[in-house]
Amino acid sequence: MESKTKIFLLKGGHLNMEERIDQGIWPHPPLTITELRNEIIEYLKTYKWFPHEWISKKNGEPIDDATVIEKIDKNKYIYRSRAASPYDLNKITMQTEKIFNSAEKAIEYYLREVLYLPGDLDGWKVVEEQ
Repeated sequence: MESKTKIFLLKGGHLNMEERIDQGIWPHPPLTITELRNEIIEYLKTYKWFPHEWISKKNGEPIDDATVIEKIDKNKYIYRSRAASPYDLNKITMQTEKIFNSAEKAIEYYLREVLYLPGDLDGWKVVEEQ
């Protein structure tokens, strides 16, 4: 599976079975945490944000559920997340900010705590190591 497809999936993208077969990526052996972490590390060498830019929100505005990693420099990465109240979509019910001193640590946190990997990534099995 090519890098572009892995990044697409890591950003929450979905490929139906027909698309997978057409692209020749099904069946596919399990992906590893290390391989996915390295994909995001490479992505952050070019881009400042993963999976998308963080847009600050305040109570009273429509609140989205969002999680991002921001690259400040090679030794500082900020993980941010927020969630809207299930009772009032204009109210922030949870907001988190964590600072990491390496891309590896920030991405590892994202993969395990946000995507709940190892496990399932859009139907592909993700394992610790082969």
